[in-house]
This record gives sequence, C-alpha cells and structure tokens, in this order.
Amino acid sequence: MRPIYRTIRMMKNIDVYLKIELDLDDSENPQRFAEELCRILKKVYGVRKAEVSNLLEHTVE
Repeated sequence: MRPIYRTIRMMKNIDVYLKIELDLDDSENPQRFAEELCRILKKVYGVRKAEVSNLLEHTVE
C-alpha cells in the first residue's frame, strides 16, 4: 500500500488596511469599540490577526 501524501499549497498572505469613520456617543470608549471590531473580524471572517494601530478623534463643530 502506498503512503498518502498531502500536497500543501502556498497560501497568499495579504494585509488589508481599512479606514473606518464612525460617530460614537460620549459614553462609548473608542478603544473598546476598535477591539470589539477586531474580535468580530477574527471570529466571523477567520482573520488570523487583526490589530488597532491608530485611533484619531475628531471634534465635530
């Protein structure tokens, strides 16, 4: 009987940079929202790594 070999193909590894603008209430924490978004991306879409690299707060006049 011949041994069964698996062929392991090279998978693409890509980085996707997103810019998301949203309105939050004063009571909501932007860092917590961003961490929750990363958690959802990992869970729902099978993202291997998601991180928050920068948060910019703008005041609306």
